[in-house]
Amino acid sequence: MSRKVNFRSLTVGLFAAVIMLTPASVEGEWTYTYFKEVRPLTTLDTFRLAVFDPTPSALTSSARVVELRARQEGVPSKTPTGDLGNGWIFLDLTGTPSAGDPAAVEVLAEEIANDPAGDEFVSLIFLFGDQAAFVTPRLHVGFQVGVSLATVQQILSDAGVGEIVESDWIRPNIFIVDAETRSGMEALNAANALAQLPEVYFAAVDWGLTGESLTQAIVEYPPESILATSSTTNHLSALPRKDAPAPLCGPLGVAVPNDPFLSLSWGLEYFNDLDVDAYEAWQVCSGSPQVMAAVLGDGVPLDHPDMPNVLPGADFTNQCESPPCLGQPQTSCDMHETAVASIIHAAANNGIASAGVAPDVSILPIRVGWYWLSGSTCVGQLFQSTLADGIDFAVSEGARLTSLSWNFFDQLSPVVAISYQKAYEAGVINFTSAGNGNLDRVFAPGNLFEVHSISGIDFTGALFYVSNTYASNWGRNVDFTGPGRFVFALDRVGPEGYEDETGPYGADAVSLTGTSFACPHIAGVAALILARNPALGPEEVFYLLRETALDLGDPGRDDFFGYGLCKAASAVAQASDVIAIRTFERGDFTGLVVVIE
Repeated sequence: MSRKVNFRSLTVGLFAAVIMLTPASVEGEWTYTYFKEVRPLTTLDTFRLAVFDPTPSALTSSARVVELRARQEGVPSKTPTGDLGNGWIFLDLTGTPSAGDPAAVEVLAEEIANDPAGDEFVSLIFLFGDQAAFVTPRLHVGFQVGVSLATVQQILSDAGVGEIVESDWIRPNIFIVDAETRSGMEALNAANALAQLPEVYFAAVDWGLTGESLTQAIVEYPPESILATSSTTNHLSALPRKDAPAPLCGPLGVAVPNDPFLSLSWGLEYFNDLDVDAYEAWQVCSGSPQVMAAVLGDGVPLDHPDMPNVLPGADFTNQCESPPCLGQPQTSCDMHETAVASIIHAAANNGIASAGVAPDVSILPIRVGWYWLSGSTCVGQLFQSTLADGIDFAVSEGARLTSLSWNFFDQLSPVVAISYQKAYEAGVINFTSAGNGNLDRVFAPGNLFEVHSISGIDFTGALFYVSNTYASNWGRNVDFTGPGRFVFALDRVGPEGYEDETGPYGADAVSLTGTSFACPHIAGVAALILARNPALGPEEVFYLLRETALDLGDPGRDDFFGYGLCKAASAVAQASDVIAIRTFERGDFTGLVVVIE
C-alpha cells in the first residue's frame, strides 16, 4: 500500500494538481525529494506525532488533541516526548488505539489536521537512527535561472500552496512559501510535486530535526597518568616567508603560555606528537582578531573571561529569552558551543584555564539550535532553515571559516547544501564533526563537498572508542581527524554548564569526548593558516591541511582518518609559500596545484 494522506476532506480544489504531480513513492513508504532525487522515508514513528500550536489556546481547543492528552496522563512513554518550544510538541500516542499501527497513526494525523475545532498543524515523524524528523508548515522552493516572478507565482498558485513569505532567500529565485495546509503530509506531497517540475531547481519542506545525537557529547576525564608525560618541546622552525600578503599575526611571544591547565590540553602538544603542534605554530602565528570563525550551534557567551574575542552574533531560533539576541546561550542546556569555541579561541598566556588552537582569532556565535527537556535530558532541536540562515549570516558578516558540531543523520533539505555552496564560493572554509555513532558513515552536513568532516582520535592515535554505541564515526567523506577524547574545554562560568564546583577541573572547565571537539581543533589550525596568509581560499587551505597532515592510517587518504591529523606548525610555516591553487585533489577530484618553489 502506498501511504498517502486521504485528501477527500480538503476544500482547496487546487491541491488536485499536487496529487496528480506527486511522484510515485516506494511501496509502503513515504518519500521526500532531494533536488530531483526521490528518496524513501523508511521508518515511521508510530508512537508520536509532531503538533504545532499556532496560538496559545490551540492545543486545548481541539477535541482530538484534548482526548489524546487525557489518555497519555500517567502512561509511560516508549520514546521521549515533550515540549520542543516554538509552539511544537511531540504528542505521545502510547496507550491510544492508534499506537503502533502505521495506518492508524496516519489516519489520526489527518483527523487532527482536519478537525474543525482546532487549528493545529500536525506531521508524522520519521526516524533516522535516534533522530526524529518532522514536517513544518513552510516550503522552500528554488526556481531555475531565468524563471520570471510571474511564472513563479503562477506555479505556486497552481500547486495550491500559500503566499510567498520571503523572496531571494539565500540566493536569487529561492522562496520561502506558506504550505497553506494543516497537514504535514500534504505539505510534503506538495513539495515532492513541485520538485519534479522542469522550472523548479528544488522544492522541500522545512524539516525539523531532534535527537540527542544532534549535539551528542559525554563528560569523560582521563586517568591522571595519561597527561603526566606531556611535552613542550618545539620540533620545527618557521620557513622563510615568500611572496604573499603581509600576515595578520605574529608569534605569541612566549615558548609556553602560563595558563594553569595547559598541560591537560593534550591535543595542543603531547609527548608522542599525536597533537596539532600548536606550541610550535605559535612561535610564528597565534591567530588574529581579523580572522573570524563562525561557531554554529547553541550559542557562546559574550563575556567569558577566557574568550575575549567573542563578537556579537545572531540567534535564528526564535527561542531567545534574554534579549539582545546576539548568539549567546539562553538555557541551562546551552553549553555545547561554549566548549567548542574555547578549543578554537581560548586566550593564551593570561593565567586562566588553558588555550585554544588559535588563541587570538575572533569567534562569531550563531545560535541555530535549541533544546527541549525529556525528563532531565537535553534533547537538541534544529530546523534546517535556521541552519541555512546561520550559514548565510556567517558569510554576510565576513567569517573566514565555520565550525558546526551538530550532526543530522541525513541530508533532507537542499537549502543546507546551497547555503554551504554559497559560503564556499565566498571563500569560507567549512568544518563539521563526523558524529559519534560508531558507524561507517559520516553524518550530514559532512557528506557535502563544501564541508570538511572531522573524525576523532584518542591520545594513542586510534579513533576514540567508548562503547559500541559511542565512538567516532568514519567513512568515505572523512577529510581529517583531530583530538576527540578527554578534550579539555572551557565550560560556562557559574552554575550553568557541564560541571559544577565539584568537578575535577572546577565549575568552569570540563573534559569532554566526541567528534564535536575534534572538529574545532582542525578549524583552529585553518584559522592560523588564514591569519598567516589572508589571501588563501578554501582550496589553498585544504591543500595545506592535507599536505602537512600526519598520516595515521594506510598510506594516503583512508576512511578512518581522512588525510590524517592536521599539523599547525607545518601548515603555518608553508602558508606564505602557496600563492595559487587552480584546482586540487580531494577524493575523486584531481587537479593542478601551483606553488612557489
